[in-house]
Amino acid sequence: NLRIVNITLVTGEIESLITNLPQDLMSKENLNEIYEARWGIECTYKTLKQRLQIENYTAQTEIGITQDIYSTFLMYNIFCYSRIYLNLLINNLKRKQGNRDYYDVDQSNLISRLKLDILEPILNTSKNKEFIQNIIEECTVAPNKIPKPRRYERKIKSKSRKFKSNNKPTF
Repeated sequence: NLRIVNITLVTGEIESLITNLPQDLMSKENLNEIYEARWGIECTYKTLKQRLQIENYTAQTEIGITQDIYSTFLMYNIFCYSRIYLNLLINNLKRKQGNRDYYDVDQSNLISRLKLDILEPILNTSKNKEFIQNIIEECTVAPNKIPKPRRYERKIKSKSRKFKSNNKPTF
């Protein structure tokens, strides 16, 4: 009962999806909406897994692991709020300078700054303004430019590697 559904992306590319859901239950338009919404979930999971290391526990007991997971989600929420705020600051500054491109704060830098400095303003509330100012200064210096969608086909380089020893070992 598998069926293939071809979806046209905003770039004009055709993406083929395989599903076992019947057509009367899930139309092509519904599958397209779900597919687009899935990207946000994938990005969130990547941040939680790779940058916040949600799968690396510091404890061995059930309650300790639960606390690790909750603290990771708390850090993720603080990161998301900080990212939105810093992106607004960066892009407003760029607009004032006449730059119409969009920029995004360097996520790795922001997360590492939050991990290093987050306890100080929690334990000593008089340091809140200093903490916020330091985060703004450290994370708005070199934002990442968000690339515009391609207007032309990308040239794909040869898949053979120059040095064969650069391949990852397989087990």
